Amino acid sequence: MPSSDQPLRSKNDSSHFGRPEIAAEFLRRNQRFRNDQASLARRVTAGEISAEDAHAELARRWGISFRP
Repeated sequence: MPSSDQPLRSKNDSSHFGRPEIAAEFLRRNQRFRNDQASLARRVTAGEISAEDAHAELARRWGISFRP
């Protein structure tokens, strides 16, 4: 996965971004989201919360959904 300061795609390819890609890129660069995601991942690892509940919590807080 690219680091947070690298573009998702090249600048020449930006015309192909759809709403999902733009939203994902925004969240990937958002430090508050990344901190929230890391905090929930630690809680899953510690057995405090299930992965399903962690996904639901992220979805509730950030207004996102996870699709396979």
